[in-house]
Amino acid sequence: MRKMQQTRAAIFGTLFLLVCTVGVAIAEGEAPPPPDGSALPPILAAEQSVLPTPTTTPEPSTAVDNGSATAEPEPDAESWLPVVNSLQPGYWDASILPVQGIAMYYNPDVFVRVMDFRFKSNHISACDECIGYVALLRGGDLDRRVWLQREGQRMEGPFWVVDAAAFKHITALLSRNWVVDVDYDTAMRWRMAGPVPITVYDADSPEAQVAAADQLSAAQTYALVGFLYKCAILPLETNNYQVLDALADSAACLTSTQPDTDTVDADNTND
Repeated sequence: MRKMQQTRAAIFGTLFLLVCTVGVAIAEGEAPPPPDGSALPPILAAEQSVLPTPTTTPEPSTAVDNGSATAEPEPDAESWLPVVNSLQPGYWDASILPVQGIAMYYNPDVFVRVMDFRFKSNHISACDECIGYVALLRGGDLDRRVWLQREGQRMEGPFWVVDAAAFKHITALLSRNWVVDVDYDTAMRWRMAGPVPITVYDADSPEAQVAAADQLSAAQTYALVGFLYKCAILPLETNNYQVLDALADSAACLTSTQPDTDTVDADNTND
């Protein structure tokens, strides 16, 4: 009996060794388990979970605040806000005129693009009598008519307000004592090489009304002088015997043509 038990133990031991050997041989061809935390010993898995991960700074959100979590804005991204909020009158109100300061000017064709946008947005109407375009500080000045007077020069106008300063530029503009930008053609007519001192008047102000009357009178005089020059000047080499004929031609010109002083171009008097 004892010998039979030893034989059974030897058989079972041999079978167990054979099973283990076959299992090892099969496992040699398998891929190793993925290196995630579940396959690591507890200590190594814990160490891996506290490794630093790269961080990125989120872009500031421009969405309207609807109660959801949004990223904080960049520092000083709205540093202009206190200045704009402190404007008296407010940005969307008309500026109090007259105002004195510095005039600068836009590059060529910039006002053309600005006006296209303003027309499409219904920000401006029309100003056929205006002799130029300007930008003032406030959005409340859009579509306004103003007159400008350079230091030591006569007043000119009307100019059409078709643009306003952007919020982010207001602080810098105020620090320079800036009050107006004129169009490039006006700047070239004024021979501007940089900022110039200027006073801005509302078109309905008493000063602008007087200037408008003076400008119209000057334009009418200019048209009359041109008419007389066209009809009454004799050729420099006119001989004595031709004087009567030249005078007759001048008289015919004067009686057949009348100067149109009601539709004169006021811009010609600003040169």
